[in-house]
Parts: sequence; structure tokens; C-alpha cells
Amino acid sequence: MRQPLVDIGLFHRLGIAVRGEGEEPARWFEEVLGAEIARSHREPGDTHWSTVLRIGGTQIAVFAASETDTDGVIGRFVDRYGAGLHSLAWRVDDLQAAEEAVRSRGLTVTGVNRAARHWFLHPRETHGILIELTDQGVGQGRSAAPTGGPPLDVAWMTATVADIDEPRALFEELFGAAEVDGLPKGDPAVEETADLRIGDVVIRLVAPRSAQSRYHRPDGRSGLASVTLLVDSLGDVPLPVIEVNGDRAWSDPAHTLGLALEWTTVSPGWPN
Repeated sequence: MRQPLVDIGLFHRLGIAVRGEGEEPARWFEEVLGAEIARSHREPGDTHWSTVLRIGGTQIAVFAASETDTDGVIGRFVDRYGAGLHSLAWRVDDLQAAEEAVRSRGLTVTGVNRAARHWFLHPRETHGILIELTDQGVGQGRSAAPTGGPPLDVAWMTATVADIDEPRALFEELFGAAEVDGLPKGDPAVEETADLRIGDVVIRLVAPRSAQSRYHRPDGRSGLASVTLLVDSLGDVPLPVIEVNGDRAWSDPAHTLGLALEWTTVSPGWPN
């Protein structure tokens, strides 16, 4: 494999967009999933509330827009797409060099915030997946300390795409993504699946081939779809499930703030 354009580091955070007041949605993660809350604040220059928490070694940012917020970036997102996964962020040692590299590739850099030390790749060029790069927390390793609930960690995050080949090739070129084998997948007649390790996390790409696929979207939209949590046993899942299939189970979004939440007993493993 050729040298990737960006020297990607460890995963920084998964962003989740929901409706709720202040820390209230993050408290659900704490009380139901045993997440550990690190910090919480109103987002400067915007209208939503941001709470950073941890499940296992994975950091999650919960972006909460109030019920009446229709103007802020998160309020508009939830109005358009509903509650769900918002963005993925990785750390890089040299943020300026990473920006220059992706611009040289002809990709659009957006949402640049020099003070906050981050910027985004435009999702129209990354198959609907909003990706942030930052140099915040560089040098910090993956936490080995357990959190307080049944989930041991995030196993993988899933994005729906129209076709597997193009995003797989793009993420290999940009970030040196490497394919992971051995994780439980859906019926290949219903959906094509590719699992890619980027940094120290696994991103699952699913291209639905039938309306029977859980990831089929009538509008054909690509983008982040669900998060899968690792547990020792599916009997440990602390929420009602609507389906169990081998090593995987799915919770009812009516009990998960509207999020598509999957559970598995199969660990992708993490680099040391």
C-alpha cells in the first residue's frame, strides 16, 4: 500500500446529535450505558450544548439542541435527518500539513476553526460521512480503564453508502484504511459490507442491495447510520431489543433517544 496522504492518529471522538436540554441526553448515556462524563458546556458561537463522555476507550461528544432550536447547526441537522450519528473525528500530529495534503488532493476543507484546532472534510466528497481532523489530545493513548456499564467499548460505527468501492479506495488513499475480516455481517445478497480500520477504530461501510437491508434508505442518502457497542453477552444489553441475529442484536430506537444502536459480542480488537 502506498503512503497515505494524511498521517492519521488515534480516534478523537464520535459525534452524536440529539434533541434535549443541556446535559440531559448525556445523562441518559451515563445512567443507562454507564458512560463516564468528562466535561459539558454550551458550544461557543452556536446554540447547542456539548457533553464529552467515554464508553470504554472511545470518546463520544453528545450535541444536544433544545426542542425549540431550529436555527443552530445541530438543531438544523436533527430537523433534517433526525437524531443520530453526526460526525467522526481523528487526531493528527500536524494539522496544517494534513489540511495542505487534502487540499492538494482537490478535496474541500470546511468549518475551519483555528482557535479550536479543527476542520472538516466536506461530506459531499466523503460519501455523506462528516469527518473532522484535529490536533487536540495528540499524545494521549486509548484509555484502558473500564467505564461503569455493560458496554465494554464501541465495536464499530456504520455508514450507509451507495457503493463500497469508491469510499473504500478514498479512505485507503487518505488515511491508510486497512480492511478487517472476521466481524459478523449481514446477508451479502441483501447488503455488501466492508470493515475498515482507520487509526484505532473500525468503520463499517454498508451498501444496501435490497429494501430488506436494515440500512436501506428510501431516499438513497449516504452517511453515518449506527453505532455498535461491545458486550460480553447479549444478555447484558440493558435495553429492549427488537432483533437478535447470532452475535448481534439491535435496540428499539424508541428507547435510545432515537439512535440506531447495535450490540455485539465480537471484538474487532484495538492496537496497543
